[in-house]
Amino acid sequence: MTIVVRPFNKWNKKIQRRLLNATFDDGFMRRKVRINPAVRTFVAFNKHQIMGWALVFRLGHKKWFNVFVNERYKRQGVASRLICQAIKRENKLDLVIWDDITKNFYTQIKKQYPNHIVLRDWEKWCEKIAKYIVGEYAKQTSYVDIMLYLLKREIFSRVF
Repeated sequence: MTIVVRPFNKWNKKIQRRLLNATFDDGFMRRKVRINPAVRTFVAFNKHQIMGWALVFRLGHKKWFNVFVNERYKRQGVASRLICQAIKRENKLDLVIWDDITKNFYTQIKKQYPNHIVLRDWEKWCEKIAKYIVGEYAKQTSYVDIMLYLLKREIFSRVF
């Protein structure tokens, strides 16, 4: 496995397309690279195949980490290696727990890097945002869209 680090917009168009195809259609990573094409990406390759990729973006003094691993490469250490590489480069990361799988995995990773990882609970985070953005907009919008709204306006760091 080889991990290459570079801004999303520095990949050639073919790799950019492959990265976008290697995540959820309506997912945060796809939306984030469209909002900020210069966001730093970490891509794990097996020869020419993309095994998984991650992005790190900064909000205030925090560095947030998102990762996606191709289904056929799951449970082979891809996400762990991407996190390790990101920690070497960024020093400290905030990881968002959004289900039992990420909770268990990130809790184990935090044990390896206790001074470099902060765990955030997705549901608590969403509740905090919903309280911050009051009104019909918050009630009718997905949490991902609210997060992107905050990111665009750099309001996020004031909430957390």
